[in-house]
Amino acid sequence: MLYLITICFKLVVFFLASYSYYVEMCYVEQDSWAGALYILFSCSPWLSWNAVLAFLTLFWVSVLLGWQINQIIRMGVTTNEFWNVARYNYLSNDSLGNNQVASPFSFGWKQNLADFVEMKLPLLPEPQHHDWTSIYSWRPRSSPTPSPPPKTLKKAASMESLV
Repeated sequence: MLYLITICFKLVVFFLASYSYYVEMCYVEQDSWAGALYILFSCSPWLSWNAVLAFLTLFWVSVLLGWQINQIIRMGVTTNEFWNVARYNYLSNDSLGNNQVASPFSFGWKQNLADFVEMKLPLLPEPQHHDWTSIYSWRPRSSPTPSPPPKTLKKAASMESLV
């Protein structure tokens, strides 16, 4: 999650630097958006193209960051647990049909946030430190029956037969 926050921060810094460049180097005084965009792309095509790509990246990374925060704080699950809820017997789907995952590790959004940041913050409860290996036990799923070893190819009798 820190990676996504860092990317968002760097993209915002890129937008501020691009704006500073456009103000200093490009004279833009147009009544229409199309005319202003034409001047910006004419002034510095490379910077304008990178600004468009940065905007699309910022949108996508912001969506990912929001989804990650939702999973950690509200649901108390990882992305793997969310997408593979049927594979884990300690998770269950919401019976109300809201597509919510019920996790035994979720203690409400305030406690999940406090546990995630692992420090005492104002208006949040004290973070809990759990040794999950002593609280929950699980047995590994039984492995499928092993398949017979593959048949080996018969070796050539001599090197002359290969030529």
